[in-house]
Amino acid sequence: MAFSRKEMGISYKQQILQGIPKHSAESQNSYNNNRMKHMSGNGLEAIQLSKSYTVDSRRISVLNDVSLVVEAGGFVVIEGKSGSGKSTLLSILSGLDRTDSGTIKLAGTDISNLSEDALAPFRNRTIGYVFQSFHLVPSLTAIENITFPAELNRDPEAVSKAEELLHRVGL
Repeated sequence: MAFSRKEMGISYKQQILQGIPKHSAESQNSYNNNRMKHMSGNGLEAIQLSKSYTVDSRRISVLNDVSLVVEAGGFVVIEGKSGSGKSTLLSILSGLDRTDSGTIKLAGTDISNLSEDALAPFRNRTIGYVFQSFHLVPSLTAIENITFPAELNRDPEAVSKAEELLHRVGL
């Protein structure tokens, strides 16, 4: 990731689940910068994302020129203190919130300026998201909660994809 962790108060861990070893935090920046130049377009690429909010008359900068690359099959942990911008970053990366500036490419598609009408079905087909407060259907099992959006989209591989996702996270 190419951002000032000191400024944001966020640290991260990234591991590609397809045999590429975990990189140290020091080498991760150069690794991600290199990958940005050669990315195949199948993962997630965020370029110079900035986001601020106005509270009363005060402008509060939450993200400042955040850049990162996550290859398809990648696994990233974002951790930091309360208020450091983690939820904002995730909401922006998933298209649930908009940036003030920057570009987000997901699975080869620039989602930065998609209308909500175009973004909603794209999110449904492309993004899996577990919200901070979960928003799970309590009467459903874990696999049923995961397959629910895919089944609404009539995905015949919903169950096998959900099983693979659960396996990847050790459940």
